[in-house]
Amino acid sequence: MSPRGWQALYRAVALEADFRKMPHCIALAEKAIKQRLFDGPALRIDTAELRAMHSALDALEVLKAESTAQESIKREQMSKAIGVLLADDAEIIRNVLTRMLGTQPEIHILGEAKTFAETLEMTATLRPTVVLMDIHMPGERDFSANFIKVELLSSAKHVLAMSLWNDDESKAVAQSYGASTLLDKSTLASTLIPAIEECIQKDRRAQYV
Repeated sequence: MSPRGWQALYRAVALEADFRKMPHCIALAEKAIKQRLFDGPALRIDTAELRAMHSALDALEVLKAESTAQESIKREQMSKAIGVLLADDAEIIRNVLTRMLGTQPEIHILGEAKTFAETLEMTATLRPTVVLMDIHMPGERDFSANFIKVELLSSAKHVLAMSLWNDDESKAVAQSYGASTLLDKSTLASTLIPAIEECIQKDRRAQYV
């Protein structure tokens, strides 16, 4: 890099803004400046540039500390996030659910399943807080109800079932899968978020038992 290039780097670090937008560049800039500082005697770097180097390195230390703090905040937010797995063979329903849940910043959709097999596999892999599933999907006859219940509740904290029907038979099927609630698809706009919030409230109450 030319002397002008180094001066431009020092100025960019001093301004800090560009590096806040690109935190991955902080380590690269620090490595490059420290290497030039190490090579300083051989390169006969003047005093003015040495001062600029040290100022840039001080600025990078501040940026690193800020970046570490921001990552810590993100990890804390993610630890409090409500992970949801959507399971429905109808794409239009999954899209509607995605839009509904997208209005809630604390809810993160971890994945989408279209069959019972995918639901069980993704639940075991993603370990969501809530599995939101249709009780009638392809592959429902491939597994026993008890097997589905055990597999879901061994990896997810809660199961919320959905159906176009809200009769006693559908409620029994939902319960056999380990679902705490059967949600009527026609009323999801008013019942979905409260049902998820109730799951979280149960978790919080359980902490104090």
